[in-house]
Amino acid sequence: MFSTVRIDKRLGYYQEKFNLYGSEVRGLAIKQPKLITYNLEHVKTNSFVIKEEMGFEDNEIKQLILNKPRLWMIDQRLLLERKKEVLIKKMPVPGSVYHNQGPSCFDKMKMGFMIGFCVGMASGGLFGGFTALRYGARGRELVHSVGKVMLQGGGTFGTFMAIGTGIRC
Repeated sequence: MFSTVRIDKRLGYYQEKFNLYGSEVRGLAIKQPKLITYNLEHVKTNSFVIKEEMGFEDNEIKQLILNKPRLWMIDQRLLLERKKEVLIKKMPVPGSVYHNQGPSCFDKMKMGFMIGFCVGMASGGLFGGFTALRYGARGRELVHSVGKVMLQGGGTFGTFMAIGTGIRC
């Protein structure tokens, strides 16, 4: 039998450990009252497993304990064995490790354009600079000529890289 002082200490533990507000602690006690009186060492062990071995952040753990408090009462070995299944099917945390998607085709094309633009600017700076110096350009004329060649090279190469990346999507 738990005394009110002991239950109050347990509620304080959950509030402090999971950074819960008073209303959230009350909601947790209503949703899963057994968790409040459950073996605290088992709860601490599962907290370690969920944070360190499964890789959840503190804000995700807070959402987990509020939505799926039974996870803290599952056997540790079972929790580890079924972690992928638990992560995908039972835990409603958005953006977990197994739900990430890669970049869209448009994002890949933008990245291809940016990489191509940088390569084109670099090659335009080298080739345009040597050409302008060879023809005797100095000062403002040199900067204008090299800048123009760099932008042209960057735009052209970036466009071709974006098209090539789009074809691969």
